[in-house]
Amino acid sequence: MQIIDERASGVDFRWVDDIAWTSTIAANNTIIPTLNTTPSTCSQTIVCGTTYNFTDQGGTNDSYNINKDHTITFTPSVGTNKVELVFNTFNTESGNDGMVIYDGPTTASPQILSGLPAGGANCPAGSFYGTTSPGTITSTDPSGAITIRWRSNASINNSGWLASVSCISPVVCVKPTLAATTAITGTSATLNWAAPSPAPAMVMNM
Repeated sequence: MQIIDERASGVDFRWVDDIAWTSTIAANNTIIPTLNTTPSTCSQTIVCGTTYNFTDQGGTNDSYNINKDHTITFTPSVGTNKVELVFNTFNTESGNDGMVIYDGPTTASPQILSGLPAGGANCPAGSFYGTTSPGTITSTDPSGAITIRWRSNASINNSGWLASVSCISPVVCVKPTLAATTAITGTSATLNWAAPSPAPAMVMNM
């Protein structure tokens, strides 16, 4: 972790020191806030089996900061798993402070669309803003990653968001072993198969 001195003493941020610590409160060690430098890009490996909390710069109890542009990519620690975000709260300045979510490891990945029209410069069509929450978002990309870009303008800052982040095992559909079709008539037939073990729930469309 790096501490930033943001005093207006120059044009660049100054890194005060590099430090690392672990909180004695376990829940505090799984909080992922957006960074305060602008613009910023970072990545976070989601350790499968651990649930993290993703928040704006204000954390769980304060508003987000103005004039921010932050991109973060969440990647599962197990390559075959998928990152899943569940937004429990979401409240930004409508039309001006927006979140764009991409189904993959970069901002060139397909956008997960909100259905909202374009707002200001920070809210392109399909972005999430106001109280339109992303809800539950699960990666379908082969990498299992999700990328988020968050931008706020220079005025109103609302309460922001809180989302849980975890990685899940994708559901694998195992085909049954087909056997010969029997009792064939002009209007019916008996389909025979051996179900995989353990037998999954199955829906058959005829």
